[in-house]
Amino acid sequence: MITNTHTNRELLLDTLCDVFDLTREKLTANDRHRHVVQARAIGYKIAREQMGMTFTNIARLFSNPGKPGKHHTTIMHAIENLNGLASVGDDVAIGSVNKVLTKLNMLANGGISVVVETDLEHLTKLTAILYMHDYKYTVVDGVTSLTDKN
Repeated sequence: MITNTHTNRELLLDTLCDVFDLTREKLTANDRHRHVVQARAIGYKIAREQMGMTFTNIARLFSNPGKPGKHHTTIMHAIENLNGLASVGDDVAIGSVNKVLTKLNMLANGGISVVVETDLEHLTKLTAILYMHDYKYTVVDGVTSLTDKN
């Protein structure tokens, strides 16, 4: 669970923008390009399931100020679609959710996130070095997340 605070809500939006290479304006606009829709759906899912936000508050978070907001049923439908993809083992959907959630968890808890694109041999060496120096870390789909020692 991620605490539902203003800071963590802002971190969620920033993390989605970073992972999907979007601006905040593009993420919260009514853009229907696939990668933007996917980023928003992942944000909706995390806001609902990890932060415990209501559908109405999620709609408000993902709307541009002064513009008509998203309807709460849009949020519900997007989460249902994403869950449907995950239930049939869609690796892109599952990997994207895990990537955002891992990075968000680390940032919300004061850690750092490092993206590592490497082969298995070098990844094994990296994790051995991190373990040797007592760093806590996780590796999910090429994202190695580090926290403070101990």
